[in-house]
Amino acid sequence: MKIRESKRDEVLVIAFEGNLTTWDLLEVGPTLHNQISGATGVVVFDLSEVNEVDAGGISLLLAAHSKLGERGLNLILAGAKGAAADALREANMSTRISLATTVDQAFTMTTPTLEIDPSSLLSELGDVEL
Repeated sequence: MKIRESKRDEVLVIAFEGNLTTWDLLEVGPTLHNQISGATGVVVFDLSEVNEVDAGGISLLLAAHSKLGERGLNLILAGAKGAAADALREANMSTRISLATTVDQAFTMTTPTLEIDPSSLLSELGDVEL
């Protein structure tokens, strides 16, 4: 299991390669902990190169989500496919953590949307003629 970190538009992207299984977590856990402890915004886990996820991998993802959530940060899992996607689906991860089909899609999920109530704009205009 390899992990590498990059920044893109103030979003921390952590890319995993290999298997996200209990056996592999022993080598990855401390590094991952250090990487997410320095996060300041949204974190995207790129799972596009992950072949397999087991219960230990699910636990790691949930623990990372919890740690980030305690600091008011969001985790998005992106790019899982094949057996890895099946494992996330079986664990109902979409009910706990945001999932994206690709890393690019994850970035669209990190962009804040500005919601404006049109009636509030009109009340601000008052008697201004349009």
